[in-house]
Amino acid sequence: MDVSAFRFAIETLEKHKDKWSVLCLMADDLEAARMAWTLVEMLPGDGVRIALIDPSLKDKPERILWEHLKDAEPDRPFELTPVPDPIFEIDDRDEEDAPRTFRLGSELELAEPPATVRPKFLDQPPAPVEFTPSRRTLAKASAASDPAAAGSPWPPSRGTVAKAGAATAALAGIAAAVLWSLPEHVIPMAEQPVPPPVVQAARLAASAAPAAPPTIPAPVPPPPADATPREAAGLFGKWSKDAASCATEYLLYQPDRSYLFDARTSLASGGTVYYGMVDDDLIAFDGSTEARYSRLGPDNIQQVSYFSTRTGPHPGGPALVRCPDVDPPDRVDWTPASADRATAMALIAEARAQFEAAQASAGTTETPDPLRGRWGAKCDLGYIEWTDGLQTSWSTFGGTEKRTITQFKQLGNRFTIVFEGGYTQFYDIVGNDQIVLSGVGAQGALTDSSPPAWIARRCPL
Repeated sequence: MDVSAFRFAIETLEKHKDKWSVLCLMADDLEAARMAWTLVEMLPGDGVRIALIDPSLKDKPERILWEHLKDAEPDRPFELTPVPDPIFEIDDRDEEDAPRTFRLGSELELAEPPATVRPKFLDQPPAPVEFTPSRRTLAKASAASDPAAAGSPWPPSRGTVAKAGAATAALAGIAAAVLWSLPEHVIPMAEQPVPPPVVQAARLAASAAPAAPPTIPAPVPPPPADATPREAAGLFGKWSKDAASCATEYLLYQPDRSYLFDARTSLASGGTVYYGMVDDDLIAFDGSTEARYSRLGPDNIQQVSYFSTRTGPHPGGPALVRCPDVDPPDRVDWTPASADRATAMALIAEARAQFEAAQASAGTTETPDPLRGRWGAKCDLGYIEWTDGLQTSWSTFGGTEKRTITQFKQLGNRFTIVFEGGYTQFYDIVGNDQIVLSGVGAQGALTDSSPPAWIARRCPL
């Protein structure tokens, strides 16, 4: 599961429309969470919340991964003690009692940085350079100290070396003269017979004829590409919820690509797409998503279902009308094609089978005994407590939060927790009093086996 797309959002409730609208989007990190919390508490009145959302799911209910409504009680004093002022106070994130984000396990526990170790050899003085005398200096010193060695044949004098060089050059000249006088080719002892005139003429004609050009094999034509069904051409064009939204929010299908545009969230994305037919329904898919539509008329379609390899199947969808123009957005964040048509179909089928197997596995709302209780990396800063059908989390930063659990599943030492809305977490028990977050997913299926590291121990009640 790609958690890098998640964002903190501050949303306000539009009471006349009974819907939440995004006031601003932030990153998914500790600094953004502090700022979002401060802004929510500073906004006047109720109808304000902070939420962790997946912007790619747009207005779908499952885009909300976590939310916190502002306390509307007028008697509660305005306190921002857990959030230090970044201008007038010292940031205490490196201290042991520093506040933590509400998502326990989303960041590593901070410890005191180790002291810098300076290698000892850096403090030692450089080694002195030793002076090595040459051979001539040694020879002169030896001759001066031993008069008897002055008449010895070694080491040779300059005259002796010159005579030896001249003798070597003379020998080399003699050897070169001998080699130069040798014949260039070996003369055979017996001459070969002369070929007949006819054979000789044929050989001369063959040697004079130009060589034939090498034969180049004909290029093999590429295999024909999978043609888009003729009926799927009815999906080409620009579609929106109504005619008024054609300029601000639409979906554009072209023969080999698609565009998604939303002016409210400044979203303009595009990518390669493939088309097909399933049970009289039109489908548009790539390697990670599949949308299925039924035709209501030449200018009306109804979304039947939506499937994502990250979040699983989502039945239903909006009714769409055709827009009069087919112009794509001006600036697009283009996603290159990651798979061809056959590979994209295989990836969708594999993910669908994984979600179907996870949904077929039975679960219960009762908490398994090994998982029951409180768990935390540092219990005085925050913990998670699992009871039947409920998860209660507490931290010095976010306070107490409760979340409904629809299913507990157990397979050996691995426990699966499915929350309301489909978000799923996987935990492994690695000791009597220690658990590890081993994966996250959706609707009971594992989609990301490398979540942020989080190891917890059992906390006293």
